[in-house]
Amino acid sequence: MAQQQKPPGMPQRTWRELLWTQGQFDHEEAVREINQRWKEPRVCPVCHQNNWAVSPEIVRLWTARLKNAYPCVNMVCQNCGHTMLFNAAVLNLLPEGKS
Repeated sequence: MAQQQKPPGMPQRTWRELLWTQGQFDHEEAVREINQRWKEPRVCPVCHQNNWAVSPEIVRLWTARLKNAYPCVNMVCQNCGHTMLFNAAVLNLLPEGKS
């Protein structure tokens, strides 16, 4: 699935809400936020490579009793498949009032 580009002139708030209804987030913003927080070296703890891809869709991590779900950004090592999840709310990727 190709990442969507924000239409010129569309407010960021509107863009986030549109993407949220499709189960997505602003891919460029997510990469920027992760890069800002994830300090070097950014290597995979399994294979020690640095070849990551960020999935374009929100992943919901459900609690054991299925009462709550945490919206996450999914990063996958393209060498070995090791997967990491970043909380989309902590990365400030969600529309206002969503969690």
